[in-house]
Amino acid sequence: MWHAIFKEPFLQFLLLGTTIFALYQAAGGEPEDSQAVVVTPALVDSIRARLAAEQQRPPNGDELAQEVAKELRLELMYREGQSLGLDQDDVIKRRVAEKVEFLAADLASAPPIEERAVRAAYDRAGQKYVRPRRVSLRQLLFAGDDAKVAAERAHRAYVQLKSGTVAFEAARVQATPTLLPTTLERADASTLARSYGSDFARRVIGATTTGWLLPFESGFGVHVVEVTELLPSGPLPFEEAREEIRLDLERQQQERSAEALYQRLRAKYPIRLDTVNLPGLEQLL
Repeated sequence: MWHAIFKEPFLQFLLLGTTIFALYQAAGGEPEDSQAVVVTPALVDSIRARLAAEQQRPPNGDELAQEVAKELRLELMYREGQSLGLDQDDVIKRRVAEKVEFLAADLASAPPIEERAVRAAYDRAGQKYVRPRRVSLRQLLFAGDDAKVAAERAHRAYVQLKSGTVAFEAARVQATPTLLPTTLERADASTLARSYGSDFARRVIGATTTGWLLPFESGFGVHVVEVTELLPSGPLPFEEAREEIRLDLERQQQERSAEALYQRLRAKYPIRLDTVNLPGLEQLL
């Protein structure tokens, strides 16, 4: 389980924070004005330009404030890494972060989540841990250069399949060859969307009864679909939700540690806004 957690970038960041927090407590240190992180208009402008390039549009005020706050958190982490001597052989922040990451993997010793805490979280959660609506299906695709001909072929196959005059395998021979899966078992909306696209997923997950659906189009062509099983959404039993709840509790534990670290670094490295007027930024720091 820990191996999987270390692969998640967000959890890696939180874990780095936990480790530096422990090191900071050992190192100590009082705030100095020379350690202040100064936010200048030039810095804000550079972040604005980067966001605009990434998003292909200018960022709004909230997006810009959030990104500036994120950059400041990164700078605090980097400076603390410098103060701990983690950058002596490297000159870029990425190398410092990698060193802290390896150190975090060795030193992380968060107390294990007890079973009673998992159970209590499940009891408090109400409808949070829910199994989504799922369907089982089989489908045929009819496609080609002539959309009208494809639609006619699909309708003809639908009538034959619905009446039972043609078996599914026989109708499959008439359909367009495709790499799309012919059948899916107990798939939720996200699985359907990954397999066939969002339009297909919306049509099929909304089915109210099992049986053949009227032919419909997607980006691939015209589908003839039989819903063979409908499973409504509902609360997950505790046994099925246990691992997800445990991961949530561990994530919350790491978030608290990371926030405690950030607050200590904020005290150690003051942030000074130099003629920067960015609404909402101070609330994010």
